[in-house]
Amino acid sequence: MSKEVFKVVEYNMIGAKFYSYELMSGIDAEPAPNRDSRFEFYEAGTRTKAYNPGFPYWTFTTDLNEFKKKGMLVEASEKYVPYLAEVVEDLPGSCKGLTPKRYQKCQLMMERHGAYYQFYHKETDSVLRIAMNSHTYSPQNK
Repeated sequence: MSKEVFKVVEYNMIGAKFYSYELMSGIDAEPAPNRDSRFEFYEAGTRTKAYNPGFPYWTFTTDLNEFKKKGMLVEASEKYVPYLAEVVEDLPGSCKGLTPKRYQKCQLMMERHGAYYQFYHKETDSVLRIAMNSHTYSPQNK
C-alpha cells in the first residue's frame, strides 16, 4: 500500500528552525522490508529507488508530524518564512575604512541559492544571500 510522500527541506536558522514541505506526486512510499515504521521511496510505478542523496538539506517522509515537533512547517509554495533578520554586508579586507551596510527587517525567503539562505529587503528591493565569506545575519523576531 502506497502513502503520500512529502519532500521536507530544513531551514536551521539562528534561534529558530523551519521546515518547508511539498507533496511529491512522482514518488511512492512502500514499507521497507523488516521495518514496520520505515518506508522505502520509489519513482512512481517502478522499483527504481527515488534519489535522496541524504544530504542534510532535504529528506522524504510520509509523516509530517515528526517535523511539526521539531519546528514550524511552511508550505514550499510560500515565498517567505516568518523570520526577520538584520543583514550586514560583508566587505573585503581591502576595503579598510568603509562601514558595511546594514539592512533591517529582512524577510527570510523560501527560495535558496544552493545551500545558501536568501533574505529579501523590501525598502531596497534587494535579495541578500547568506553564504560563506558573505553577508551575515542576526534574528530580529521576538
